[in-house]
Amino acid sequence: MKERMSALAIGAGVLAAPAAAQTITQNIDYLWDYQGKENIFTFAQFDDMGGTRALTGVRFVVDSTYSFSFYIDNGDPNPIPAFAYDPSPTISANLSPLNASLFLGPIASDTQKLESVDLAADDGVFGSGPDQAFFSVDGALAGTAEIDTSSFAEFTGNGFLLFEYGSFPIVNLPKGFFAGVIFDQHTHSGVLSLEYDYVLVPAAPTASVIVLGTLATLRRRRR
Repeated sequence: MKERMSALAIGAGVLAAPAAAQTITQNIDYLWDYQGKENIFTFAQFDDMGGTRALTGVRFVVDSTYSFSFYIDNGDPNPIPAFAYDPSPTISANLSPLNASLFLGPIASDTQKLESVDLAADDGVFGSGPDQAFFSVDGALAGTAEIDTSSFAEFTGNGFLLFEYGSFPIVNLPKGFFAGVIFDQHTHSGVLSLEYDYVLVPAAPTASVIVLGTLATLRRRRR
């Protein structure tokens, strides 16, 4: 009886043993120009190898530098009092698998000091005068976006994902005021990565054969 219980414990251990996690990483070196053509990157979907691999994690990672400059032009007949301008762009992305569209939202940000500026009333001349201000910012941008498990199915297959890159700064104007933002230049360069975490899925019949084989060995010993 002790030998039989030991055999069952060994078999249960084979069935329950956790698989070691592994990671597939796809890296793309990129240069994104706001003024140029839209930048669309291509990533391969996760191949589950006929169900022998299970996806456990998906993430986008951004590591880049940026440079941008733009004008803020007051189009309101009233002057705009000093306001906080956060020169910290965020990255957003539209991800389009073969049959779906997924918006990731902001996935990276860079914190810099706030700036403040007063804008005079609209002088009727676009792009010049005391009703406009010029900003130029350089910085680094890094961050990670973890994808929810509910979207894993859209990342799994033998096709490709199309990733449309976008970025924008944040300007917090006082409530009720409007000002146009006109980019002079806006570029990002760095590395964009898509990472898949997965585990190997053991075939159930293989584990069962091990258990049955162990029990058969014990029966022969008893005889």
